[in-house]
Amino acid sequence: MNDQLSTLPPPADRSARYLIGIDPDKDANGVAVWDRRERKLMRLELMRTPDLIDYCRLYRQMAFVHLEAGHNINFIWGLDPKWSQQKTASVGRDKGVNHGVGYTIIQFFEYYQIGFVQIEPRRKKDEVKFTADLLKQITGWETKNKELIAAAKLVVGL
Repeated sequence: MNDQLSTLPPPADRSARYLIGIDPDKDANGVAVWDRRERKLMRLELMRTPDLIDYCRLYRQMAFVHLEAGHNINFIWGLDPKWSQQKTASVGRDKGVNHGVGYTIIQFFEYYQIGFVQIEPRRKKDEVKFTADLLKQITGWETKNKELIAAAKLVVGL
């Protein structure tokens, strides 16, 4: 391990004031920042993985990360038997790349000692679905972007 990293102060823990929710994606990661004290969504945006790592390193003592861990699920979501082999392969490839992004983020967080927890996507049908309308109702923020909504649902209200 790098000597500079071994002298860093400890990272934030689960009781940190700020929570960062991340939905990994191959193109851009959905990122939401929730302020527990103010009970307010402070940031909602898409970030490339290098920018995301830099951002989390900068706030490692003030924020704890909730990382969506779809890569821990043992089945592929959303396959349709009506799809062609090409479509199925394309969806599988994209999901594999997204999972790779999740694993890469985890490796960087471990290396830079950023406090985080992996959260599996919810699958229960009886749970309230976190939609764009619900996000707007709770936070006042508007977006139709699925990655941003997924990132926000990891931290909003905690």
